[in-house]
Amino acid sequence: MDITAEMEEYLRLLKSRWFARPPREALTYAAGGEFFGPEMHLAFNAAPYIVIGGYAATIDKAGVRILEIGSGTGYDTAYLKRHFVRRAEITGIERIPTLTRYAAENYSEPGLSFMSADALSLPFGANSFEMVFSVFSIVHTMDRGGSRKCLSEISRVLKPGGRLIFSTPNRELSQDLYHHNPGDLPRLFFCHLLRHEYDREELESLLHSSEEGGKKLFASVSIRGLANSALRPVWEETLKELAAKRFPESGGEAFLPSLARRILPQDFKARYFFGKIRKACLKRTISLIDIAREAKFYPEGENESADHFIVIAKKE
Repeated sequence: MDITAEMEEYLRLLKSRWFARPPREALTYAAGGEFFGPEMHLAFNAAPYIVIGGYAATIDKAGVRILEIGSGTGYDTAYLKRHFVRRAEITGIERIPTLTRYAAENYSEPGLSFMSADALSLPFGANSFEMVFSVFSIVHTMDRGGSRKCLSEISRVLKPGGRLIFSTPNRELSQDLYHHNPGDLPRLFFCHLLRHEYDREELESLLHSSEEGGKKLFASVSIRGLANSALRPVWEETLKELAAKRFPESGGEAFLPSLARRILPQDFKARYFFGKIRKACLKRTISLIDIAREAKFYPEGENESADHFIVIAKKE
């Protein structure tokens, strides 16, 4: 799927449209990138929303219900609604009340609503939705038990034949790039929001082994890939630089970086990271249009070097 034209249109609107400054909590919970970090947001958020929007458009008709888990500020949910889903109804859930209020105040419209809810206990009846989607909000933000519970809840609220589509980082280009952490020790996490990131084989095993009462939650699973050749070198360089400062060759944690991680608020650290990415892009003369044009969506079997995975699972 070629998403270049849609990415360029997304960037045009991002540059031209005014929107209210997201609350401070957005940075704490890796949301609000459309305002605070457009370079990463284009590659990590816009691309999966466009891919998901393409699938959502195929079921867009009156009476269809779509659920988003982890709607954040609501900016991208509104984009998906306006450009891909004009007739179906979308409900965005978010567990951070401040973000739910911001999204509701700024992006609610007919057929698009936001509410506070937990992905591990969805407040909806069985067989409620034709599609559930999530962009960087499930699986890797949970421990393995939580991931299975979340997938079980999603399967419960999906109608027969309904689809789950979600994006999640490729562990090899995120946690393992930053610091090898097979035991998922919190002190070695790259980001406080992460719990367990997956490589392709492990993700496939999770999705196929998640069963309830001996019945598979999903009849079919496809794992595809997203990559951005413009941002990839910047991402790798920044993670390696931060890791080298925190974990010098001695093998232990450097005192000052370790202290900073403990005492600085999460929103400050997120702002610092966005700033590092922006400076690295400027140094390499990588523009937002470069990032928009280099987004690639790979089919099944061609995603081994993907920056992130796109999972498409169908319920029986």
